[in-house]
Amino acid sequence: MRVDSSFDGLPRGSVSSKVKIQPLTTQDAEIVDKHWGESREGMLQVITESIAKIGSFGVYALPGEGSGVSEGHDLVSWVFTSPLSSINALYTREDHRRKGYGEMALREIVRHNAQIGQIGRASCR
Repeated sequence: MRVDSSFDGLPRGSVSSKVKIQPLTTQDAEIVDKHWGESREGMLQVITESIAKIGSFGVYALPGEGSGVSEGHDLVSWVFTSPLSSINALYTREDHRRKGYGEMALREIVRHNAQIGQIGRASCR
């Protein structure tokens, strides 16, 4: 199967001195559950398992002037792939919108899925 490499030239990893893009970790599950509008009973477990078993990426703000982060990093946007290759749960926290972070997360998961041969699909609402 030929994989379209049109995403190869896109920024990845540390895209600027203000953010980094990397796979989510299970430690991120509580932040996702807290901020994502779809949270409900049992969702934390679903999010944790999705992070552990299925593709996901996050955009993290790094410490610096104007970032609102004093140390470490702060998850500001994320996206998941479902077991059926559907791209879903794209979300950017309200205080970090209009900065391109959602697009960064989406581009990274599309690139990742293409590299592993997944043909993804997405729907918006």
